Amino acid sequence: MDQNEFKPTSFVERVMPHNKVARAFVFGFLDIVACVVASFMGLWLRFDFSVSAIPEQYWRRALYFLPIYIVITIVCFWANRLYKYMWSVAGLWEMFSIFFAVTFTTIFQVCGFHIIGWPMPRSFYLLTYLILMISVIL
Repeated sequence: MDQNEFKPTSFVERVMPHNKVARAFVFGFLDIVACVVASFMGLWLRFDFSVSAIPEQYWRRALYFLPIYIVITIVCFWANRLYKYMWSVAGLWEMFSIFFAVTFTTIFQVCGFHIIGWPMPRSFYLLTYLILMISVIL
């Protein structure tokens, strides 16, 4: 085996592409999944783990706003350079970047819902924020 050959040390390094552009697309896709999960889990948690208790208007609003939320999230994450890092060596500054990106995303989400005139429960925003933060960190 050549000494210059890449030797993956973790599961993520073994399954992730080594090309930075391809890796950024994989992370982008995972962030889209995280947005979808965070939006609907926020409603599910808000209404006591009962899908039937969620009013239809909230489901529709979350679903219709989802493409905007995804674009806002990807732009905020890109602006905070989250797709540039090698996550196996992430440190404190990368955690600050995640914090700021998710916070800005949530601020834009709250403003977007209110500009459109589709108010959501206040706890929805907090729960969505926490779920997105956890999913991005993990």
